[in-house]
Amino acid sequence: MRKRVLCRGLVMAGMTMMAMGVFARERINMDEGWRFSLGHAADPAKDFSFGMGKPLAKANEAEGAVRPDFDDGTWRELDLPHDWAVELPFDFSDDPNQMSHGYKPVGWNYPGNSIGWYRKAFDLPASCVA
Repeated sequence: MRKRVLCRGLVMAGMTMMAMGVFARERINMDEGWRFSLGHAADPAKDFSFGMGKPLAKANEAEGAVRPDFDDGTWRELDLPHDWAVELPFDFSDDPNQMSHGYKPVGWNYPGNSIGWYRKAFDLPASCVA
């Protein structure tokens, strides 16, 4: 009996807090204002230095486009959804790998078309940081 009363009390308190907006959350559409550039699967110098330094470490220990302070000002601005392969020309080759990619020039034969970078900057209010 005592546990039921406690549970009901917690549920009621939670419902009251929700009604007051304590647990309110904001939904933000993140589809707009992205930056995009093709990278390069075989050449780190053409892939914004990805793979150099410590690419899987924290962002401040890596090099290139994974760093928060990377200048992506020359990258193309676009909104999501986006698929760079759709924009590529068709390549009607007899290569089965090419056929499986919808006759688009992507995959290991096309390292300059096979890596795409997307970046978006946004402000995170201090109230969202735990």
